[in-house]
Amino acid sequence: AFTKWRDLHALSGLVLAAVLALIAFTGAYYAYRSTATAVLTLASGNAALPAPRVSEPQPGDTVSLQELWDAARRAEPVARFDELRPARLPTGSASASFRYPGDYVPGRNRMFLDPYTGRVLRTDRFEEQPASVRFAGNMGPWHF
Repeated sequence: AFTKWRDLHALSGLVLAAVLALIAFTGAYYAYRSTATAVLTLASGNAALPAPRVSEPQPGDTVSLQELWDAARRAEPVARFDELRPARLPTGSASASFRYPGDYVPGRNRMFLDPYTGRVLRTDRFEEQPASVRFAGNMGPWHF
């Protein structure tokens, strides 16, 4: 009986050590995100594309958030949208994160929109991203 409990203790210790190591590794990613992203980019040889810029900003001519939301939904009608972020800079784009049916992780797919016209500038689908971006996109589910 003692041997059975000792083996169970050893096995559960190995499993929990692996889980704790994964949480520590992904926690270090969040603590040192810019450095970790640079290391992932260097290791994989490819990087995420920067957000598209709006060529001709027209101050005061921005479309409403509802119009941006509607444009995003028209572009990806089956998607479940999680978040809409307005442009931070006059030459920056707005972005919307979304999920496809069966995808339970928010924020891995992203759409960029022109805040002046509501036009979709680019859609980044998680499955089509470089390895470094997909790896970083999985940090959240692994950590939490």
